[in-house]
Amino acid sequence: MRVLFVTTSFPRFEADHAGSFVFRLAKYLVEAGVDVRVVAPGDHGYPGNESLEGVRVIRKPYFRPRRLQRLAYGHGIPANLRQHWLARLQVPFFFLAMLLGVARELKKVDVVHCHWLPTILLAKCAM
Repeated sequence: MRVLFVTTSFPRFEADHAGSFVFRLAKYLVEAGVDVRVVAPGDHGYPGNESLEGVRVIRKPYFRPRRLQRLAYGHGIPANLRQHWLARLQVPFFFLAMLLGVARELKKVDVVHCHWLPTILLAKCAM
């Protein structure tokens, strides 16, 4: 079985708390023999594609230059929207980047698992 996780945050480094519960679930599925892919937002200074403990992670950059990405990570999307005017500007770019990333991975999986309402909307639009 092949599963695609769609999430707005996913750990970028070993002690990262962002989406750590999503990573734990993905690792458990990999241990059970499931092929797991994750589409998550990119972040400046982190690879676009990597494998973490058997979980394939596709990080989609959503704004250029990447060092100006303000919407994902940090204190979370709701807090970032309140604190950074640039984060508000990045919402459509974020949605488009994630939508394209999900659409590209859909044909390679059997099941889509979404975290949060915005990711459900992304997956439905990509189908």
